Amino acid sequence: MSGMLTKVQAAFHAHPGADWRPGVHRSTLVHFDVDGLLSAFFLFLPALVSPGRHSFREGKAISNLMINGQIREREVRLIDENGTQIGIKDLNEYLFHAGAQAVRDAINNAREREIETVIDYTKLSDFSIDDVDGIHTGFAELDASLGKIHTGTLNLITGITGSGKSSFISTLIAQSIEQGFPVWAFSAELSNQLFKSWVDMVQAGQPNLTAETVDGRTVYRIKPEAAEKMRAYYEGQLYIYRDSAEPTAENILNSLEASVKRYGVRTAFIDNLMTVMLPGSEQDRWAKQDQFIRDCTRLAQKLDIVLFLALHPKKMDSVRPMGLFDLAGVTSSANLAHRVFSLYRVQESDREPGRNGKVRPHTCCDVALQILKDRFGSAGMKTYDLFYDIPTRRFFDTPETLAFQYSWDKAAHKEPLPYFDMQRYLQVSRREPEPF
Repeated sequence: MSGMLTKVQAAFHAHPGADWRPGVHRSTLVHFDVDGLLSAFFLFLPALVSPGRHSFREGKAISNLMINGQIREREVRLIDENGTQIGIKDLNEYLFHAGAQAVRDAINNAREREIETVIDYTKLSDFSIDDVDGIHTGFAELDASLGKIHTGTLNLITGITGSGKSSFISTLIAQSIEQGFPVWAFSAELSNQLFKSWVDMVQAGQPNLTAETVDGRTVYRIKPEAAEKMRAYYEGQLYIYRDSAEPTAENILNSLEASVKRYGVRTAFIDNLMTVMLPGSEQDRWAKQDQFIRDCTRLAQKLDIVLFLALHPKKMDSVRPMGLFDLAGVTSSANLAHRVFSLYRVQESDREPGRNGKVRPHTCCDVALQILKDRFGSAGMKTYDLFYDIPTRRFFDTPETLAFQYSWDKAAHKEPLPYFDMQRYLQVSRREPEPF
């Protein structure tokens, strides 16, 4: 506590016979280092005055420290027996109202204040990441490695144009709602109605679609009766950032926070970083992107939500699977994210056997999903094979996953999936036919 407190105590002990009653020898304290007295007194007072009530001559006193950034502007309020608050701004006033013994007690019982920026390790409660809430993707092998995509985390989704980011997001939205996590979503690349239609197709499933030929191509539509049931079931489960709202960083994050507090949103998607209007000039672009990613990380932790941020890669010299260094923008995007999902659309040339006559890994699928970073689980740098269903825009890993029936659909669908191309699936996956 140092020499400052010793100096304060010396000030009191210098006149052991002095009359410390209010109004008597009050100037004596001023004679000693007033700055030292005030600094020491107000520095330690929060821990000195009894937490509840402290007796003084004509009533009771309580400590109500008012911190305004300056030692001299800190204030203790005493409450007398009539309930009147008395503002105390220096040691003389405290002596006058509370008496000498109160001042002596405050100084003699002083304790050093804790450092606000640190906490004793033993004061932290026990914690296991497995106890944290979160969502599953719906893909068995991937979920076995990931565990859950936890609340309080920032998760990046990346991939070149056409790799399936929007469809993957639609799948995650449907799964999130299915698991009781209402969703908020921002997408500047898809209009509100188009965004809704993508999610609707995922949630509908093949048994609830019809097919027709328009301009020489097959068009799939949701059956009207299914659309009505879905509309009723999903009301209040998905909130989409309006097309008419300006997509500034501040507006987007404020909208997300307000939706969490009012609508109980638990999962959020921002698609994508490049379409967010950041403040400042072009020269500040990377610094502002860094700040936005940091703001997203803090908001996910503050609101305890699962937050996904779609991020385009840098311009690449060829069509190939990505690495962390291919992420566009600042390096903080990978450093701050808890998980990074990368989508690569397998090319026909990828499926050709190599010089040794063997098929290259993760080419017997439509999309290779690679986990470039996994801060919590064992999925880091692993790749998972996914297939894409054009009618429903669903990703799936097995035909059973494609046939998954969301909770809105209570019908018992016993017929095979009407638009599933089993022959193509077996050809691409190089799997043997199985009963289905």
